[in-house]
Amino acid sequence: MKYRLGLDMGATSIGWAVFDMDENVWKDMGVRIFDDGRADKSKLSLCVERRQARGMRRLTDRRHVRTRELLEILTGLGLFPSSAEEREKLKLQDPYELRAKALDGRLSLFELGRVLMQLSKRKGFLSNRKDDKKEGGKLAKGNEELEIAMKEKGARTYGEFLYLQKQENERKGAGKIPPIRLKNCFDDKGKFTGGLFPFRKNYKEEFEQIWKKQAEFYPSVLTEENKEKIKSL
Repeated sequence: MKYRLGLDMGATSIGWAVFDMDENVWKDMGVRIFDDGRADKSKLSLCVERRQARGMRRLTDRRHVRTRELLEILTGLGLFPSSAEEREKLKLQDPYELRAKALDGRLSLFELGRVLMQLSKRKGFLSNRKDDKKEGGKLAKGNEELEIAMKEKGARTYGEFLYLQKQENERKGAGKIPPIRLKNCFDDKGKFTGGLFPFRKNYKEEFEQIWKKQAEFYPSVLTEENKEKIKSL
């Protein structure tokens, strides 16, 4: 018996028909309709959420790897305690206060390590060619507003600005102290909604200023070679 199968493939359907060439009759035919693989409301591919979740997992994994590598370097240089108990005590110190003090005075090696660890975890936004122009413009405006606010407060670095803001919040009186870190700057779709926004350059400039000042007290530890090791993470 000879049959001929005909297919009509569309974006959301497949039509088919079977023709019996011996008897010269149609044996069967029909159509299979399926969804187009997009969400009903947003019309985005169903793969988008999976891809975003996968990207976030990879980003988190890379951040954990970078943190472990930095921790090993700082511990080896004597900039971070090796015991878990001492590390827990070090966490109790205010990193924003340390970031401000590091610009003018001497920190202990462990305090400096605490500062470097926080700067590594908060690298800030880095522009790239894949950024949407409109969104990038909003972020740039947010960074310009941050630069203006820093000058108005007399802050030399972003860390000093956050510390001055923290002190201002504490002076406002009793009750819950407003957070000093930037929150609620993005909507549920990840779009920037406005506000003061740090770029990576703000963290790099702060790192350079802190390293330069603390190198006056620890020239044998804060060498250019060790600086490049830490900056690479």
